[in-house]
Amino acid sequence: MTSCLYAGYVRHRRRGPRVHAFRYRLCLFYLDLDELPQLDRTVRLFSVDRSNAVAFHHRDHLDGQGGDTAARVASVLRNAGVRLRAPKVYLLTACRILGYVFNPISLYYCHEGPGGPLRAVVAEVNNTFGERHLYVLRHRLNPASDTSRHAARYRAPKALYVSPFLEADGHYDFHFAPVGPRLSVGILQYEGGRPTLDAQFWGRRVELTSRSVARLLATRPLAAVKTIAAIHAEALRLWWKGIPLRPRLPRRSGVLGLRVTVDDGAPLPAVSAPAASVPAAAATPAASVPAAAATPAVSVPAASVPTAPAASVRAGAAPAASVRAAPVPTASVRAAPVPTASVPAAVPAASVPVAPLVAGAVPAAAIAEDEHHAS
Repeated sequence: MTSCLYAGYVRHRRRGPRVHAFRYRLCLFYLDLDELPQLDRTVRLFSVDRSNAVAFHHRDHLDGQGGDTAARVASVLRNAGVRLRAPKVYLLTACRILGYVFNPISLYYCHEGPGGPLRAVVAEVNNTFGERHLYVLRHRLNPASDTSRHAARYRAPKALYVSPFLEADGHYDFHFAPVGPRLSVGILQYEGGRPTLDAQFWGRRVELTSRSVARLLATRPLAAVKTIAAIHAEALRLWWKGIPLRPRLPRRSGVLGLRVTVDDGAPLPAVSAPAASVPAAAATPAASVPAAAATPAVSVPAASVPTAPAASVRAGAAPAASVRAAPVPTASVRAAPVPTASVPAAVPAASVPVAPLVAGAVPAAAIAEDEHHAS
């Protein structure tokens, strides 16, 4: 069975105007969406679309309408111009625990068939204002590299307001290390051409069994509640440090709900700092990451991602640029202007903790130092 858990840490580090960092333990589910019926039958305490101690609900994702998530992801990819003959989708996300979940970010790894190459990643970002945005990442910044051995890197313009302490414009750099015994994801946010926030998640693989689910419930029964509580707690700390608040502007469409941004592969203006990278095997000091030394990963914070002139699409439209989540393909396309240089980093859903995953190549020593200050 491919589905499993990844137990590790999520880490955020703000670089200015005041340095602010934190790290929390986090356990995410890595689900082969084709295995959901089997998991529902064989893993006690875990269910699909019905109540249980731990549960996955299709309506918690994408357009919120329910139905086969893999088929809906394939539809989003087609509308974005990504044609897969035999799409194989794996989802990195948090599941409901005791009936509640808040996912700042969920990641869909889209492959060409089982064991095939990674063709795209869909980043589903949520903020604490009830808004959701999909970033379809299809044009890698390092197309010549082998994604089975090296991190896949993408860039997208920020399109969703995720925190009152971050600028509304900017872009994200995403880094996804190869999935294996260890997994890491990184997201680096830029504002005005300068990196302002990096979020990382890294964890080690744990088999998804009745025993591992029971252990999760015994050791972290309030994990889902902790995520949303930590977001607001970190926001309070930022406010106490005197970091200015940015007003929340209405969405360009003027409507709350699902939107899709498709990266078009066009380069953004040069930035002053080098793009972050996620080495395939960055060893973290034993003290900082118990039993899970891995590549500086990216955290999964809810955010959005700016890139080259992207297209803002409503889910369910033509592979143009703007797509609204709707079963009827209506081609509503609007060119989303690419910010000249500003690039904010998305934090976990809106406030602070879990943010979009932008992996920055942060040396292990720096991570250890940040974790020391964060504690």
